[in-house]
Amino acid sequence: MAESTAGSGADEDGLTPVKIGGTDPGDGAPIGGVQVPGGISIFNVQSIIEAPRKRSFFHNGVFTTLKQVVDFYNKRDLGGFASPEVAANVDKGNMGDLKLTDQEVDDLISFMNTLSDGYVAGP
Repeated sequence: MAESTAGSGADEDGLTPVKIGGTDPGDGAPIGGVQVPGGISIFNVQSIIEAPRKRSFFHNGVFTTLKQVVDFYNKRDLGGFASPEVAANVDKGNMGDLKLTDQEVDDLISFMNTLSDGYVAGP
């Protein structure tokens, strides 16, 4: 498993992942002093458009390749991954033990690698 890049500086979107008290508050962080009930560690997820050009994945940058991301969703519930920050937010019905074959994993990654328009911003 890749080492987390959380707190190591800005990611490709110019945002800096932040952890507070060991748990990333996500969209559930208090806004204007108001805490959203049950909202801790709920995040807006990144788009897979331009995924081939991203340097980190997930809200805390814990994965650095599409292979690591697909392996996580394919095998998370089989063990070998760190415990979630907030277990109640883990989707156990749709992901975590997808039973994808190696070929299916490779095919999915190949597809995601096509999701780029090739645009590179100039200086």
